[in-house]
Amino acid sequence: MNTKSKQIAESLNSILVKNIDAQNGFQRAIDHTENELLKAYFKNLAQGRKTFIEELKDELTYYGESYEFSGTISEDIHLG
Repeated sequence: MNTKSKQIAESLNSILVKNIDAQNGFQRAIDHTENELLKAYFKNLAQGRKTFIEELKDELTYYGESYEFSGTISEDIHLG
């Protein structure tokens, strides 16, 4: 993989991790609210992130990269 492709893949992976964090945060928000309107709102946001995550994974594959996710510090912030 050339240097430019490697840089793109690294950027995509960084964006992917942030979106996985966000999706996890929205899922936890769903789990911790009783308000049905909020649940629907967070569910919609989580679904949007899920779709974007799949698109990012496809792009990483295109650049010959894979991803690994084990959580990040920002996920801890989302978790409160």
